[in-house]
Amino acid sequence: MELFSDKRRLVLGGALLLTLGASAWTSMEADKAEDATDIAEAATPGSAKRGAVPRRAAPALSLPVLAQARASGESAQPAADLFKPHHRPVPPSLPTQAVVAPPAPPPLPFTYLGNAQDNGRKVVFLARQQRLYTVRKGEIIDGQYRLEDESGGRIELVYLPLNARQLLAAKGAF
Repeated sequence: MELFSDKRRLVLGGALLLTLGASAWTSMEADKAEDATDIAEAATPGSAKRGAVPRRAAPALSLPVLAQARASGESAQPAADLFKPHHRPVPPSLPTQAVVAPPAPPPLPFTYLGNAQDNGRKVVFLARQQRLYTVRKGEIIDGQYRLEDESGGRIELVYLPLNARQLLAAKGAF
């Protein structure tokens, strides 16, 4: 098995050397071809490489004109003011959102049935669907409503999640 791995290494090493030698030889041939092309183009001044963009000739430099411009403080082209403030238009303001009204409590689910006196305190009888409630002032009903006041033919309940007051008419009460 060791013989096979040594033989394999020799073959792979030889292939690597052949590949490196071939790439070096082709790159030297390409350099020689480019040098020959450059020499031929230099010999014929009017010729240019195919697809190359022709160069523009640089303007002739006139030293007396340059010296005169420096002396008078002028330049051929006025320099742009690099520190000139730029005024950009102000972006339009975002439209303001309409004021959203606070959520309203649901309509009262209770029906007034009557009232009574119990040990000097008023007890109010309310019905909700098939259920009867006996409530005194300050008591909480189903964790959502509190009886706030019971006078003057009206019953004032507070809807606790929104802390909103609601009135229930008491017909012929008190």
